Amino acid sequence: MAIKTVVLPRLSDTPEPAPIVAEDSRWIVAVGKDRFAVDFHATARRLKQAPAKVVPIKSKLGSL
Repeated sequence: MAIKTVVLPRLSDTPEPAPIVAEDSRWIVAVGKDRFAVDFHATARRLKQAPAKVVPIKSKLGSL
């Protein structure tokens, strides 16, 4: 049974930046007698410049 998709509306006071690149592609995969279509969607947008927040990551491997 398929799960129903819930679409959340975008906040109206937040304008969406124009896309620099928008790309769609579809792969068709055959497994035995079954065929599946996998859609990939990618969009690149220019964002406002802001300092990046550095988040340290603990590793069990130690320092490399």
